[in-house]
Amino acid sequence: MIVANQIKAGRRTKMPEDNNNTIPRQYFSRGANHASRSAPWQALLTPAIFFLVVFAADAGAVVLNGSCSMASTQCELSTSYLQLCNHDGTTNTYRISMATDGGNGLFSVVPEEAFLRAGECTDVKVFSVSECYASPGKFTAKVVVEGDEEKITKDCTLIIEQGHSVGLQISPQEQNASQCEEKIYELLFTNISTIQNQKTENVKINVTGLPEGWYSLDRKSLSVEKGRPERVVLKVKAPCETSLGLHEFSVRASLVNPEFYSETNGTYVISQGQNVSVVLPTAAEAGGFRACQEEKSIAVLKVRNDGKNKDTFRLSLAGPEFASLQSESVTIAPGKEAGVQVNFSPTNEKAGDYPIVLRIEGTSFDYSTMRQTMVRLEDCYGVDVNKLEGADKSCAEEKPVYRFRVLNNRARPIELKPSMHGISARLDTAKISIQPGEEKRFGVELDISKVPDNNGIGGKGVARFTLRLEAEHFTYEKSFSIEVSDCGNASLDLSRLELCKAVQKEESVTIVNLGTQKQEFRLQYSPAWVTGPEKVEVASGSKEKLRLRAEAPEGATDENLVVKAVSEKAEAEAKAGITYLPNRTCFGIDVILPSAEIDSNSAIGKKFSIFVENNGKVTQEVSLSADRRYVKFADETVEVGVGSRKEVNFFVTPPFDLAKSESITITAETDRGYRASGSVNLTVSNKAGSEEPLEEDTVIEDANEGSYTDADYNAQVVVADNNKGAVEKAQWNVAARTGFFSLANVSTGLLAGLVVVVILLIAYSAYKSVEKEMHSAKQEQEAASKAHPETTQELGRKEIPRRGKRKSRGKKIISRRPKNYLSGH
Repeated sequence: MIVANQIKAGRRTKMPEDNNNTIPRQYFSRGANHASRSAPWQALLTPAIFFLVVFAADAGAVVLNGSCSMASTQCELSTSYLQLCNHDGTTNTYRISMATDGGNGLFSVVPEEAFLRAGECTDVKVFSVSECYASPGKFTAKVVVEGDEEKITKDCTLIIEQGHSVGLQISPQEQNASQCEEKIYELLFTNISTIQNQKTENVKINVTGLPEGWYSLDRKSLSVEKGRPERVVLKVKAPCETSLGLHEFSVRASLVNPEFYSETNGTYVISQGQNVSVVLPTAAEAGGFRACQEEKSIAVLKVRNDGKNKDTFRLSLAGPEFASLQSESVTIAPGKEAGVQVNFSPTNEKAGDYPIVLRIEGTSFDYSTMRQTMVRLEDCYGVDVNKLEGADKSCAEEKPVYRFRVLNNRARPIELKPSMHGISARLDTAKISIQPGEEKRFGVELDISKVPDNNGIGGKGVARFTLRLEAEHFTYEKSFSIEVSDCGNASLDLSRLELCKAVQKEESVTIVNLGTQKQEFRLQYSPAWVTGPEKVEVASGSKEKLRLRAEAPEGATDENLVVKAVSEKAEAEAKAGITYLPNRTCFGIDVILPSAEIDSNSAIGKKFSIFVENNGKVTQEVSLSADRRYVKFADETVEVGVGSRKEVNFFVTPPFDLAKSESITITAETDRGYRASGSVNLTVSNKAGSEEPLEEDTVIEDANEGSYTDADYNAQVVVADNNKGAVEKAQWNVAARTGFFSLANVSTGLLAGLVVVVILLIAYSAYKSVEKEMHSAKQEQEAASKAHPETTQELGRKEIPRRGKRKSRGKKIISRRPKNYLSGH
């Protein structure tokens, strides 16, 4: 019933002062000392109502909201925030503490005590910190909140992550050594710890995988600061009798906690101490040796002893019969080299490439190696010709220049006479004398304006011509062709410009080079508020897409965008119209409310959403506001991209005494001054289907027909709905005829049951209290009657007024409740 709902909500009716002094101020006094001023039935009613309030209070009166799960590295203090709320109807003091598993001592809480009034909340901070070299892991604890009658807990976790770390590198990672040879490795230690307040890490170095007598460290322990890498020298030297092979080892850098370490591997390879390299002549390195069919030639290669000891090496050559060695052995000291001559004899073999292999064998050590190359047998008279310069395409009005290189890669000097056939040309030399291995260069200027008719005179076509080099023993010819075209041509492609004033817009223009050569264009733009590249190079037959930036001022009225491109041989212009978009198109936004109504009964603590949609052409910053102070946004300013929709959460905390439904208007305003708004109706209802709040009165009536000295006492608690005219009553009847009290009836089952329990528990004490109260009241009245009869009579009238026979049994005491009280708000 309604009375029970009021008590469960944790709210008490505060009795107002009676301005007419017809109700005693001690009407609801709980103390026994005030019994002389109250009617006997009131002495029973007061503890009954108090018991009902306590009995029906919500068991979850204290709430601890939030999370205290944290992650941190060693030595790092982590903090989480909780909120402790008192939902009880009374003021309470709460003791706050931490209960840890195994007493790990990693957690603490502030404050340790909280004094909260009804409905009040406070922040609780949970701190956690581990030892600086604690092993990583997960630790748990509980936040314990204890009140006088209630205790709640919340689980907390701390994940300790690895923060200490030292990087270790070895350089070089692998080294080759001969017998008795020492190798030096550099160990680089870098402090890469993430512990904020620790600048150094102490490191111990340990080497495994090598016998102790093989290596030495210049430091076995060190301190590494952040930003200052440390280097340690590791020397490795195997005994001379150690067999050849590979030896792997590991270097470990351990920290204060030995479980924290870095490790890297190195390799020490013991190999043959002797080594020989063969250096071929430059020409042989590029393509092998060269020999003439008609005459003898020689080549010299170098043999270098890169080993540790002096040795005499045996030499042998495998290859064609016309190739042989000058000597069959050579003695070379360590680090020295000796020349070895290779002879090529005249031969009737066919021109071509022949492989040859030089084999070298040591006589003092078990060592051998070989080097493979080739010999190219060819005619000794001839040249190589390469075109160094000359375009395949040219403009008709130009005179292109071709440049050539002639290389005498034969054995004899040559004298050449160059000439050009098939086209008019001017050569810069008439004779070329070139020695073996020498190169000469010459140029030719072509006159393509006099291309024969069948190739298109003075216009477009393909001209073919031949370079001829004549010598005593041979003639060299090579053909070429050139495409002749109109170079001075270009085009522009430009689209219509649609933009918003005062907003930068990017557009593009495409330049097409229709000529046969690369052209550099200088660019001009109109109007002046359009900018772009000043110049651009475009290859022949290619096109370039250029980005333009346009930002029209507010007063711009230009109707056309004009772009002009000018080169040495061509000029092009493009024009496109300009459209200025309206503000709605440029900066328009919409506010979308998913729901048209919000129920005030369930609004508190609930997250609501609106959507801001950017229908404009630019990304905009949108500020949100509401015409009601009790509306709060999670983000008051958001950035919304072009064509995007952004969800924004808000919370509604209507006032407790909100009288009736009202509209909430939410306004979104962009940083460019464009506004949009939407409304949602905040409804105030007492029960499902009701839109208007209920206003109820709590009424306590004296149901006694006579004065307060009569033997029977009746009282009523009345809840009246002023909007609907409904009335609910609960009545207690207390009889004092035989010295015992009895419960007559209760208007509802729930309240009757609770009152029966209360009356049974306090029956005996109530009887004594009423008896004493009646006796005291009678003595006071008799004394007052003797002293001042008229005053006593007047006092009786003021305390217990009568308004008529049976129609009104006492003065109504009315407590105005805030609206929506029955709905829990």
